Amino acid sequence: MGNKEVKRRLGRYLSIDKEYLGLIFNGVKVTTIRKGLVVPSVDIVYLKSDGKTFGELKIESTKYVKAKDLTDEDARLDGFRDKEELMRGLLKYYPDLKPEDWVTIIRFKLLRKMEGLDNGDIARLALAYGLFANERERRILSMVARGGSKDAIKELLGVSENYISGTLERALKRLKEKGII
Repeated sequence: MGNKEVKRRLGRYLSIDKEYLGLIFNGVKVTTIRKGLVVPSVDIVYLKSDGKTFGELKIESTKYVKAKDLTDEDARLDGFRDKEELMRGLLKYYPDLKPEDWVTIIRFKLLRKMEGLDNGDIARLALAYGLFANERERRILSMVARGGSKDAIKELLGVSENYISGTLERALKRLKEKGII
């Protein structure tokens, strides 16, 4: 890999187009291919689509290859019939993808399916079950539940966007630990 290749981090969320959710839930799609060099920062990520959380995935491996070196097997693991169909799919999202470009194959395992919870749903459930650690978290969850924007919450409560996201992640974790979702 050349020195000019920039690695991007994959955070706690893996966003997938809604058309692929069924393939993931049926075990047909067990990878996703992203342009460039993508490095997961955590092993467990939330599967997101259209701003909602649909599942929890365990990242099993990452592999870096040139687009031209993708195989029919890579295509099948990604839910496509063959490499040709896979390349058409990739070009839909990355129209400037060239054969010499690096791509990352992220292999995952579905740990749990969720029913399309959005941040407001998570906040409302966490409030209903009293799953917040302190008054600040309760206020953040309350504002999210009422549809408040992150910018408004940041301004009103003087917290960072990371703190807001962390509050929602902790709430989701507590909801799962209690078996609520």
